[in-house]
Amino acid sequence: MVTFWLATIGFVALGFTPLAVATLLNRRDRRSAGRAEESTWN
Repeated sequence: MVTFWLATIGFVALGFTPLAVATLLNRRDRRSAGRAEESTWN
């Protein structure tokens, strides 16, 4: 049973890692865009 849970957790982690990376990239893009807007306003 322990191996089964570890396998399921690993599978879920592999499934969510691309989503987490995408969200992190989106957050970085939003931050850079906000900084660009601030520079243009200034």
